[in-house]
Amino acid sequence: MIVGYGGLWNIVDEAHVSTIATHPQFRGNGWGEVLLAAMIRRALTLGAAYIVLEVRVSNVVAQNLYKKYGFETVGTKTNYYHSNNEDAYDMRLNFTNPAAYRETFDPRFEALKARHHFADQYTDVRPIAK
Repeated sequence: MIVGYGGLWNIVDEAHVSTIATHPQFRGNGWGEVLLAAMIRRALTLGAAYIVLEVRVSNVVAQNLYKKYGFETVGTKTNYYHSNNEDAYDMRLNFTNPAAYRETFDPRFEALKARHHFADQYTDVRPIAK
Protein backbone atom coordinates (compact mmCIF):
# COMPACT_ATOMS: atom_id res chain seq x y z
CA MET A 1 0.00 0.00 0.00
CA ILE A 2 1.20 3.49 -0.78
CA VAL A 3 1.12 5.65 2.35
CA GLY A 4 1.63 8.96 0.56
CA TYR A 5 3.32 10.75 -2.29
CA GLY A 6 4.71 14.14 -3.18
CA GLY A 7 5.82 15.93 -6.31
CA LEU A 8 8.54 18.55 -6.54
CA TRP A 9 9.54 20.49 -9.63
CA ASN A 10 12.86 22.29 -9.77
CA ILE A 11 13.08 25.09 -12.35
CA VAL A 12 16.23 27.24 -12.22
CA ASP A 13 16.24 28.44 -8.57
CA GLU A 14 12.59 27.68 -7.78
CA ALA A 15 11.35 24.47 -6.23
CA HIS A 16 7.60 23.97 -6.58
CA VAL A 17 5.62 21.47 -4.52
CA SER A 18 3.15 20.31 -7.14
CA THR A 19 1.38 17.77 -4.95
CA ILE A 20 1.51 16.20 -1.53
CA ALA A 21 -0.97 13.64 -0.26
CA THR A 22 -1.31 10.99 2.42
CA HIS A 23 -3.64 8.00 2.25
CA PRO A 24 -6.65 8.75 4.50
CA GLN A 25 -5.92 5.66 6.60
CA PHE A 26 -2.50 7.06 7.55
CA ARG A 27 -3.32 10.74 8.10
CA GLY A 28 -2.42 12.22 11.45
CA ASN A 29 0.63 9.99 11.87
CA GLY A 30 3.27 12.39 10.54
CA TRP A 31 3.72 10.96 7.06
CA GLY A 32 2.73 14.23 5.40
CA GLU A 33 5.45 15.94 7.42
CA VAL A 34 7.95 13.31 6.25
CA LEU A 35 7.00 14.00 2.62
CA LEU A 36 7.23 17.77 3.04
CA ALA A 37 10.55 17.59 4.87
CA ALA A 38 12.00 15.31 2.19
CA MET A 39 10.96 17.74 -0.53
CA ILE A 40 12.47 20.66 1.41
CA ARG A 41 15.71 18.71 1.83
CA ARG A 42 15.78 17.87 -1.87
CA ALA A 43 15.19 21.52 -2.79
CA LEU A 44 18.12 22.54 -0.59
CA THR A 45 20.33 19.90 -2.23
CA LEU A 46 19.38 21.18 -5.67
CA GLY A 47 20.30 24.73 -4.65
CA ALA A 48 16.82 26.22 -4.82
CA ALA A 49 16.50 29.78 -3.58
CA TYR A 50 12.91 29.19 -2.49
CA ILE A 51 10.00 26.74 -2.50
CA VAL A 52 6.44 27.63 -3.51
CA LEU A 53 3.17 25.77 -3.16
CA GLU A 54 -0.57 26.34 -3.27
CA VAL A 55 -2.92 25.14 -0.55
CA ARG A 56 -6.69 25.31 -0.18
CA VAL A 57 -7.81 28.16 2.07
CA SER A 58 -9.91 25.59 3.96
CA ASN A 59 -6.96 23.24 4.59
CA VAL A 60 -5.81 24.68 7.90
CA VAL A 61 -4.03 21.46 8.91
CA ALA A 62 -1.73 21.64 5.88
CA GLN A 63 -1.21 25.38 6.31
CA ASN A 64 -0.07 24.82 9.89
CA LEU A 65 2.40 22.16 8.74
CA TYR A 66 3.84 24.49 6.10
CA LYS A 67 4.13 27.33 8.63
CA LYS A 68 5.95 24.97 11.01
CA TYR A 69 8.70 24.71 8.38
CA GLY A 70 8.82 28.46 7.71
CA PHE A 71 6.44 28.91 4.78
CA GLU A 72 4.64 32.25 4.64
CA THR A 73 1.47 33.20 2.78
CA VAL A 74 2.36 35.65 0.03
CA GLY A 75 -0.94 35.85 -1.82
CA THR A 76 -4.27 34.30 -2.72
CA LYS A 77 -5.21 32.70 -6.03
CA THR A 78 -8.93 33.22 -6.60
CA ASN A 79 -10.94 30.20 -7.79
CA TYR A 80 -7.73 28.17 -8.06
CA TYR A 81 -9.31 24.74 -7.57
CA HIS A 82 -11.54 23.89 -10.53
CA SER A 83 -13.53 21.21 -8.70
CA ASN A 84 -15.27 23.74 -6.46
CA ASN A 85 -13.70 27.15 -7.31
CA GLU A 86 -12.06 27.32 -3.89
CA ASP A 87 -9.31 29.87 -3.46
CA ALA A 88 -5.73 28.84 -2.74
CA TYR A 89 -3.08 30.48 -0.63
CA ASP A 90 0.21 30.96 -2.42
CA MET A 91 2.85 30.04 0.16
CA ARG A 92 6.62 30.43 -0.04
CA LEU A 93 9.68 29.36 1.90
CA ASN A 94 12.70 31.53 1.08
CA PHE A 95 16.19 30.19 1.64
CA THR A 96 17.85 33.58 2.17
CA ASN A 97 20.48 31.79 4.27
CA PRO A 98 20.40 28.07 3.41
CA ALA A 99 23.14 27.17 5.91
CA ALA A 100 21.25 28.81 8.76
CA TYR A 101 18.00 27.10 7.71
CA ARG A 102 19.74 23.71 7.69
CA GLU A 103 21.00 24.25 11.25
CA THR A 104 17.45 23.88 12.53
CA PHE A 105 16.10 21.75 9.70
CA ASP A 106 18.66 18.92 9.70
CA PRO A 107 18.08 17.85 13.33
CA ARG A 108 14.32 17.92 12.70
CA PHE A 109 14.77 15.71 9.61
CA GLU A 110 16.95 13.27 11.55
CA ALA A 111 14.28 13.08 14.27
CA LEU A 112 11.65 12.27 11.62
CA LYS A 113 13.87 9.49 10.26
CA ALA A 114 14.31 8.02 13.73
CA ARG A 115 10.62 8.27 14.63
CA HIS A 116 9.37 6.78 11.35
CA HIS A 117 12.23 4.32 10.78
CA PHE A 118 13.07 5.18 7.20
CA ALA A 119 16.32 5.52 5.31
CA ASP A 120 16.87 8.45 2.98
CA GLN A 121 18.86 7.59 -0.10
CA TYR A 122 17.56 10.35 -2.32
CA THR A 123 17.19 13.83 -0.90
CA ASP A 124 20.90 14.53 -0.43
CA VAL A 125 22.12 13.04 -3.74
CA ARG A 126 23.16 15.61 -6.29
CA PRO A 127 21.94 15.12 -9.86
CA ILE A 128 24.43 13.92 -12.44
CA ALA A 129 25.70 16.81 -14.55
CA LYS A 130 24.98 16.50 -18.27
